[in-house]
Amino acid sequence: AIPDLSALGYRLVGGRLVPVGGQAGAMLMYEDKGGERITVLIGRNDGNRTTSFRYMSEGAVETFYWIDGAIGYAVTGEVSRETLQAIADACYKQFDS
Repeated sequence: AIPDLSALGYRLVGGRLVPVGGQAGAMLMYEDKGGERITVLIGRNDGNRTTSFRYMSEGAVETFYWIDGAIGYAVTGEVSRETLQAIADACYKQFDS
């Protein structure tokens, strides 16, 4: 299921199948009313069985990524860390259900 981020002010504007680690993955793009965009990347790694959560910053771009079993997720955008965390939390809850 594609996460609904409307409660956080973001609407889905598109998605693509993309390669992630040599397998098919998905990239979803969301946009807020001001035109700011975030992406959600989802990929599979059947060899991984751990769960981990991490942040990465490069300039103004923030990324929060996590691995949950065989699936990896990343949320990226030029937003505050707090906003990114809220988006990642919403995605995590919706992917988990």
